[in-house]
Amino acid sequence: MSEGLCPKCGSSKVARIIYGLPVWSPQLERADREGRLIMGGCCMTGDDPDSQCLSCGHRWIRSEPRGDR
Repeated sequence: MSEGLCPKCGSSKVARIIYGLPVWSPQLERADREGRLIMGGCCMTGDDPDSQCLSCGHRWIRSEPRGDR
């Protein structure tokens, strides 16, 4: 769960939100099993959150670019 810190509560228990129909891989399966992945659905608006705090439920868009996108 090392996707950063929640900007609302400061928790480090943060999951990545992914959208669409991902190609399931061993990495995604492991992240899902470990609770580090949230399926965001298939409808996207262009400003969808990509992180969710597992402590308080807050969702946000990370301001820093990710290298794995």
